[in-house]
Amino acid sequence: MEEAAGRVIASAGPVHGEAVPVLKPEVVEELLARLGRGEPVQRLALEYGVDRKTVRAWRARGGYQPRAPRPRTSILDPHAAWLTARAPEVDFNSAVLYRELVTHFRYAGSAQQVLRFVRPLRLAARRPRATIRFETPPGQQAQVDFGQRRVWIAEQAVTAHVFVCTLGYSRRIYAEAFDHERLDAVLAGHEHAFQHFGGVPAQLVVDNAKPAVLSRGGIGWCGIPPTPTLPGSMGSRPGPTGPTGPRLRGRPSPG
Repeated sequence: MEEAAGRVIASAGPVHGEAVPVLKPEVVEELLARLGRGEPVQRLALEYGVDRKTVRAWRARGGYQPRAPRPRTSILDPHAAWLTARAPEVDFNSAVLYRELVTHFRYAGSAQQVLRFVRPLRLAARRPRATIRFETPPGQQAQVDFGQRRVWIAEQAVTAHVFVCTLGYSRRIYAEAFDHERLDAVLAGHEHAFQHFGGVPAQLVVDNAKPAVLSRGGIGWCGIPPTPTLPGSMGSRPGPTGPTGPRLRGRPSPG
């Protein structure tokens, strides 16, 4: 009987005026197949632990039928059209929408209900768009950034500042760890990267590092005069990442 009890999972709506237990789909198909082979209703009812009327009801249905979902109602239903139109105008701010509902429509529900209604609208509106990956020809561009990683040295956890230089065309990477991100680390990272790659790209894109970018409109090296060590003195033209960096850079930042 324990096995039979495990086959009944709920009760469905009435069929021919009576309630019918909801059996698992595979159990219903097995039951109907055995009925089709002529096995008696009473024996199947005993074996499956259900009433004979239940077996006859499933035979009348002719197959498994899941329970129809009950329609869900909400206190926000009368305001759904207004919320859908108004939400983009207030940047999907549920607090503003809740306040306006209370003020203009005498809304008596909770702010949390408004938040739950607005959330899928916000996600649908801000779904990221597919874009073509930004590409550059060979030797045209390299992109530079720093990332941080906590590492253990001996018995002490320290922060490693990882200089990463990525070639735009091949995606080849040079990485070197420093204990800071000051100017000497920036310059050393560039020099070692160029030595590693055996050349200098025409353009460098720097991720707005403080030692390199003095303003968003240009790039400078914090008052250090040009020397053979500086990227600008090696035939490479540095430039900061613009406000729309991720789409223009085309390469992931280290993290």
